[in-house]
Amino acid sequence: MAVWAQSSDPLPEEVVNAIAQKTIQKFGGSSCQDLAASMAQQHAVQSSGQPPTLKDQLTARFVQRLRQDPQLTQEFFSQIATPVLTKLFECGLVPPQE
Repeated sequence: MAVWAQSSDPLPEEVVNAIAQKTIQKFGGSSCQDLAASMAQQHAVQSSGQPPTLKDQLTARFVQRLRQDPQLTQEFFSQIATPVLTKLFECGLVPPQE
């Protein structure tokens, strides 16, 4: 996975599919409390100024690639949108509860 992180070549479909499946599994296998805590922790880490971990760097690189490649964005979100948003909705995380 680190090889593509430094490349501007198109990501292989297998990499995109693997990241999508891992994302779906993470959300599907997490409790609502775990998801809420994870989202809060992610926000706190981003605000802390601490150096990012390798995982954070790879995630940031993938998000950057999503922003640069509309076809990649379509491919990735077409796989994760329904299961992830359904879980977030069921947990009351979207729309945010007031």
